[in-house]
Amino acid sequence: MLVRCTTIDVRTLEARHGTGSLWFSQAGSVALRPGKSYLVFAVVVHGGTTLVYLIDEDETAYPVPYPAELFAVVDPRGPEFACVFDQYEQSGKTELEVRFSFVEWAKDRLFYERLIDGETEAVEVFSRRRIELETYEARSR
Repeated sequence: MLVRCTTIDVRTLEARHGTGSLWFSQAGSVALRPGKSYLVFAVVVHGGTTLVYLIDEDETAYPVPYPAELFAVVDPRGPEFACVFDQYEQSGKTELEVRFSFVEWAKDRLFYERLIDGETEAVEVFSRRRIELETYEARSR
């Protein structure tokens, strides 16, 4: 899936999501360029918020979550992804999360945390899947 950044209006994001969210830089802005297209590695819906995970302008080794309202879908196609509806208990309440990604991420609620923590298996899986997704996207042009 390919999305295009349509806005980086930080005021709208602050009002809806707060300033402590992952997608804010130290300067209070986002590391995105309006008009640029980004490859999506996962879509996660949790607590009423839909996040797309992509490599932003900071070019970190792992994808960063951004609110979906910053983007328009350019190309909904992609290689085989899995979709998982996951219910779990957290702080005494039942949570529901929907994950749409490659199967290793979709089926493992803690995959992203393991990836950003640098766990070897998660990093290797992501590296392999990133190459597959980038290759697929390049061939689709």
